[in-house]
This record gives sequence, structure tokens and C-alpha cells, in this order.
Amino acid sequence: MDKENTKLLGAFLKGNRLKKKLTQNALSKGICSVSYLSKLENGYLIPDQWVLENLLNKLDVNIDLFNEMESKNVEILSQLNTWYQNMEYNDKTGITKSFEKIIKLKPIIKNTIYYNRFQLFYCKYLIDQGFHSDAGNEIMKIENIYKQLTSIDKFFFLYIKGKLCCCEDNFEKSLTFLLEAKKININPNLCSDLYYQIAIVYSKLQNITLSIEYGVKAINLFDETSNFNRSIDCKILLAINYARAGEIHKSILYFKNLLNTAKRINNYDLINKATYYLGAIYMKMQLYNDAVCILEESIISNNKKDEIYYDTLSLLAEGYLLLNDVKKSKKILGINEKTLGELPTKQYLKINILKISIRYGNVSRQLVTFLEDQAMPFFKKTNNYSLIEKYSLILIRYYKIKKQYKKVSELYDILYKYINKSDIDMI
Repeated sequence: MDKENTKLLGAFLKGNRLKKKLTQNALSKGICSVSYLSKLENGYLIPDQWVLENLLNKLDVNIDLFNEMESKNVEILSQLNTWYQNMEYNDKTGITKSFEKIIKLKPIIKNTIYYNRFQLFYCKYLIDQGFHSDAGNEIMKIENIYKQLTSIDKFFFLYIKGKLCCCEDNFEKSLTFLLEAKKININPNLCSDLYYQIAIVYSKLQNITLSIEYGVKAINLFDETSNFNRSIDCKILLAINYARAGEIHKSILYFKNLLNTAKRINNYDLINKATYYLGAIYMKMQLYNDAVCILEESIISNNKKDEIYYDTLSLLAEGYLLLNDVKKSKKILGINEKTLGELPTKQYLKINILKISIRYGNVSRQLVTFLEDQAMPFFKKTNNYSLIEKYSLILIRYYKIKKQYKKVSELYDILYKYINKSDIDMI
């Protein structure tokens, strides 16, 4: 019997004792000492078989039914743990299989602790699938019984609630929950994703030093448990933050190592990410030839036409524009209107800004209208600081030419508000 089942057995015995309105002294009399029963109910020891059978008899619990229930509980706990592990390792096939198995077992989950655990893991599953509203409804149900949760389930609740708040861009609230989860004394291996989540939130809150600190902690734990997929995600975050901290060469080294790893294991998603990020850094350093070279490599290898593809496409087109190769830039942006209309909003706006710049010039009234009416409101709403800074500078240049200095002053106020938060358009 493992530690988890020992605690559940203790809770089962205590629950049945209270139902029978027996004191510890009354139940233990003639079977064991009161201190022994107390330790057993709190999950601190594995009971002797004779003691367990006699306690169950005194509680009028059928031994055969109890053993059958224990057998089912072992299977349920095993499936719950497998499901959670698959989510932690981001094993999409494993997640689907585990979810199907646990859903079949759900009708026989009679143990309150296991049922709460299922609800918590289901919330995490919904968050990972992008169903944040549904996850919010489910987590509220658990919040109402928080005080009844076991210590480990309180950890899961705080961690999952913090993750949900982060997904909803409520970073201060997210950090509060995540740091509370950190205070709970549990198996360190369960803390790997918690530390990664804390690193993300600190990054969003512009605390680069603490983001790097927790990122390093997470990577060490991910590597210890051979969770290389999550380790790679964390290394990307770390490389981004090194770039934001001004440690450009360290960031480039991280991304180059990630790119080499991705090529070695044929991980094309990672290849596309690493090449895009490297290209973005080179663009920031005004190394436009290096940027377009590596971005071209990403475009060739990416057949998925996903968000990172269109981010790369717009960055490549911009690179060629800055190299005064308008012809190549136009060719790259030759996306039909139907495809353009189906893109996510950020990618749609970035590509349209470039197309308008090529057609009318980068200080044109048409571009300014598009930026003010569509692009800037969206970038402010989504806290995309780097793009706010980038396009504010275009607006400032336009209004300076027009000698509208009041408007220039207003834009500088906006720029100063966001400039310290600005980074490469990656996170």
C-alpha cells in the first residue's frame, strides 16, 4: 500500500467511525492503542492486517466489499496518475487514451478524495485544451469545498487555479495562487510545471530575474524526470528572457542549441519556433541579412501554415523591405484575401500593415488609419508591448512630418508607458 492509499484508508476509517458516532477510544478498545488508531486515521502508517480486519468488523464494514472497493480504488488512482503524467509530459496520444479510460471509470468513483482529484485533473485538461470558460466553471465547484481537500489536492487546486488565471491574463492573481501552492510540502517532482508556470507569470509581469530563476529550477526538474518536451518549452522561455535582459549572445546560444536539438530529433515544430526566434533577435540587432537567411529556412521547413508560419512570413517580408528588396517582400506577402481573412487577428494585422506599407509607404495616411483604427487597439487589448512600441514609432514619425506636435506628445506618453515592458514579439 503506497502513501496515497494509506492516507485514503485513514480517511475512510475516520469517516466511518464518525458515522457510527464512535470515539477513537471506543473503536480502538481491544484492538490497538488510541495513538496507533490516530496515526492510522491520519495516514502515517500501514495497518497490520489483523488490526484492519477487526476495525472494519467493529465499523460493520464487509471485508470482501472493502477489498473489492480497494481494488477499484487502486485502478482509479493508477488511471488518474497516468492521465496527469501524460498531461505533464504533453503526450497528446497518451492524454486522449487516459481521458477515455478515466471517463469510463468515473461512474464507479465513490471515494470523495478520488472524485475531487478527478475534478481537479479535468480542470487542468480543459485549460490545456483551451476551454478556459468551462474550466472556470469547474474550478468554482471545487473552490466551494477547498477546506475539505487533502493537502496534495489543495496544491493541485492552487496550481490549476493559478494556471487558469494566467491564461485569462490575470497575472497578479495567478502569481498569488501559484506562490501559495509552492508553500505546500509535496513531492518535488510535482513542482516542475508549477515552477515553469511561475516563470511564465513573472515573465508576463516583466520580472525577468525571477522568471529566469524559476525557469532554471523547472528545467532541472524536467530533465531529472526525462520530461524533455517540457524542458524544451522552458528553455525557449529562458532564451527569450535572456534576450529581454540584454544578454543577446546567451539567448542566441540557447536558440542555436535548441535548433540543433530539434534537427537531431526531427522536431519540426521546434525547428520552426527556434528559427523564428533567432530571426526575431537578428532583426532586433539590425542584422537583416542573417535574419532573412534563417527565416527563409523556417518557411521552407514549415508545412503546417500555423501561427508561427505566418509570424515568420511577416517578419521575413519586413526583413526584405528593410534590405530594400520590395519585389521579394511583395512575393512573400502574396496571400489571397480568403486565406488572409482566416488568419488569427495578430497575424492578419501584421501582414496587412506590411501590405499597406508597400502599397502606400510607411508614413502614409492609409497606414496611420489602419494602425489607429484596427491594429493599435488590438495590441493594447492583448498587451503586446513590442508591437505597441514598434507601431507607435511609425505614428510618431507621421505626426512629426505633419507637425501635429500635440499628437506626437500623446504618442510619446504611450510609448514611455510600454517601452520598459517591450521585448521581442515572442511570448
